[in-house]
Amino acid sequence: MKLFGQAVASMYLWVIALLLLLAAYSAYTLHQFPFSLVIAAILAPLVELAILYATKKPLKVPWSGMITGLIIGEVAPITTPVLAITIACIAAMLSKYFIRLKSSNVFNPATLGMLVGLGLFAIGDEWWGAAGISLYGLAIPASIVLVIAAYEASRLVTALSFIISITVLSILLSGSVSLSGAGIALLGVNYFFALLMMADPKTSPHSNRAQAVYGAGVGVLYAFLAVLGIAYSYFLALLLGNILFAFYRYKGRKIF
Repeated sequence: MKLFGQAVASMYLWVIALLLLLAAYSAYTLHQFPFSLVIAAILAPLVELAILYATKKPLKVPWSGMITGLIIGEVAPITTPVLAITIACIAAMLSKYFIRLKSSNVFNPATLGMLVGLGLFAIGDEWWGAAGISLYGLAIPASIVLVIAAYEASRLVTALSFIISITVLSILLSGSVSLSGAGIALLGVNYFFALLMMADPKTSPHSNRAQAVYGAGVGVLYAFLAVLGIAYSYFLALLLGNILFAFYRYKGRKIF
């Protein structure tokens, strides 16, 4: 597909559309204007363009920068200070272009950016863009619609293996091995994280078998960190998963 005279993968357009939809719904539900989202959505692509210009690479529409900015803006609290958002966007884009292995970035840019930007100011991750929809008395995560994004990125297996591992671990840790317990565990899964951030095609494996191992592995890492009460458990679990994937890719292991 071509847009503005440049080829663009439909995945980018789907992700941007879905993120804007979630942001609009969640902001309306919370009755708050998402200042941090607007700032991040402008800053991240500008930083990407600046890096392209500084490194004398061809300028292009910064689709990935837009997506990174939207993710940062929807995970960080709506009232996040401008400086923290700015640092997160800069760190994210720098990691994308300068922390690379075999011509691909090692870390999920938005995740590393938020860990740096929010961590410096001890600001928690809010995930306000993943608000729920009340249906028959149940809060159904609106971010389930991101299944389209995971499908377009060919990373549904990654997301589903993470969801399954987290659900099973939640049931085992709670001791509630029942149908209702499984339902509660499934509703408690962070689908924004599973279907979008974990489904980043640049920092996760392609084959179905490797995706299953990767998704389940990140799920176990997250559960371990969460049980220990470690801050930014989602960020750290995904970044550790990125490192492990990069290591196996570098070693040329067959599974990846």
